[in-house]
Amino acid sequence: MRKVSLIRERFFSGYRLDKKINEYVVLDLIRKKGPISIPDIVRITNLSRPTIDSFISHLQRRDFIKIEGLGSSRGGRKSNLWKLNNKAGYIVGIDMESPHLTILLTDLELNVIGTSKTTFSLSAKKEKILDLLKIKNREIFTKSGISQTKLVGIGIGVPGLIDKSRGTSVSIERIPDWRDVPLVQILKEEFKVSVFLENDVTLMSIAEKTLNKEIRNKENMIYIGFRTGIGGGIFINGKLFNGVYGNAGFIGHTTVEKEGPRCRCGNKGCLELFADEPAIINKAKEGIKRGTKTNISQLAAKKADVITIKIILQAATEGDAFARSILREAAEYLGLGIANVVDLLDIPLVIMGGSITKAGELFLEWVREASRKRLTSVYRDNLDLRYAKIDQNAAALGGAICVLQDIFKEPAILIE
Repeated sequence: MRKVSLIRERFFSGYRLDKKINEYVVLDLIRKKGPISIPDIVRITNLSRPTIDSFISHLQRRDFIKIEGLGSSRGGRKSNLWKLNNKAGYIVGIDMESPHLTILLTDLELNVIGTSKTTFSLSAKKEKILDLLKIKNREIFTKSGISQTKLVGIGIGVPGLIDKSRGTSVSIERIPDWRDVPLVQILKEEFKVSVFLENDVTLMSIAEKTLNKEIRNKENMIYIGFRTGIGGGIFINGKLFNGVYGNAGFIGHTTVEKEGPRCRCGNKGCLELFADEPAIINKAKEGIKRGTKTNISQLAAKKADVITIKIILQAATEGDAFARSILREAAEYLGLGIANVVDLLDIPLVIMGGSITKAGELFLEWVREASRKRLTSVYRDNLDLRYAKIDQNAAALGGAICVLQDIFKEPAILIE
């Protein structure tokens, strides 16, 4: 250790990298374990009491931490308990699932301070959509009574292809003129903070992995998200796998019928044409139009509602043969897609999130059966397929988590 120290001092005289790292360790410990006393910080980190006292003073002056009561006495005066000052900064998480726009304002503990939900016309030009995004982002601070100067970062999720290295939303299939939009640069220039861009379903997977206590410590996971299409998120050895451009997990655009119908992506026979929520609902509508005997339309009429996945499921659970056949067929295709990705990645934990969770346990069991039929034996016996637990505002929450993870990421030497 002495030798390393001498080398450091020779080449980086006066620069204490270890001090910066240790201060990060203390702040992150307070964030994760707080409220916590200084004696406990000393015990856990093995740093000296004077060093910890110095860090605590520095972090308190910068308003990063605050006192949260007193600890129990150990024979002398009770120690102050320290915790992260969750109001030291605020984060914006954005979900741009066209035509819906959801913006969350959170503190540093992911408590939601404000929510904005709006819709825009799919015929709107990209400039109008970008203006709406900026306006709603400012509005959420005004309505919450928080100064925009306390914004520390923005995490945004978009459907379609992205190029993370360029901070670009390459395309959104439902917005015709949305091509190569430099979203990170636009928001960075407007709000003067760091901006993190991901696919919207990737953000849903981040929220699930972070907030669902049942899977938080699972190292490897496949997440399949159902929205206007089907996307995914992949975790390998505890870390999100992005791929080269940031689009890993596009399971909805894997081919399951080589001569199938044309997809909006330009390919033929994509999985989402057979297995996502719109595909299931369209099958029901087509059958009703052809005069197929079913209770689906009557159930929808009783609830003064359009046909939904929940209504189709209700009909299926009541024994409606047509409803069961539609869901069975979608489950078969999903099983095929899931088996392919599980066999490819050697990951038997699969979480299905988004709108498909409304299809209920019956549908989930059918997907399990269909998946196991196609899996090789080791995965067939160990497949863990379940619904997501984080549902409401999952993508926007995932955006906030991206910012939070960057704030508290472990120090590293950056090479440009």
